[in-house]
Amino acid sequence: MQASLTRAQRISTLKTTTGWLAAAVVFPILIHFIPPYQGIPIGAYLLPMFYIPLVALWLSGWRTAIAITVLAPLVNFLLTGSPQSGIMGMLTLEVLLFTGVAALWMNTGVRWAAGPLSYLGAKILSSTLLILWPILPATPWEFFTNSLQNGAPGILILFFINIALAKFAPRQR
Repeated sequence: MQASLTRAQRISTLKTTTGWLAAAVVFPILIHFIPPYQGIPIGAYLLPMFYIPLVALWLSGWRTAIAITVLAPLVNFLLTGSPQSGIMGMLTLEVLLFTGVAALWMNTGVRWAAGPLSYLGAKILSSTLLILWPILPATPWEFFTNSLQNGAPGILILFFINIALAKFAPRQR
């Protein structure tokens, strides 16, 4: 009976992860159908690639969230060619840092703000990494400030998602 239960749990985890992965791939694609604003893709403003990992982290735990965080940008790239191959590594790293930092915040008294705090932490870490690995045309400081300025609406959305999760959703460990 124990082996059957373990197999059933694995199948359930796989189904859950696959569902979250599908959402993490499809949602940013839908957002990117919105035309750019002032020449900047709307995703840079709304930050859709961060929403699903935050919700998955809260509802399904860190293992599922990390899996979709690593796989979603690759699947998205294979399906759509976006994000561009030159920045895909940086975006994947940022979402991975975001998810890892959020997982740490989940164990504190400010888990209700884990999303925006983790976005800020991921941007600080990725901007610092640009000092060592300058793969983008902007300086680390320009990258950081532009990300915060452009991403302000998305950071606010992350905050509201986080508040809703804290109020209405049970948190998995």
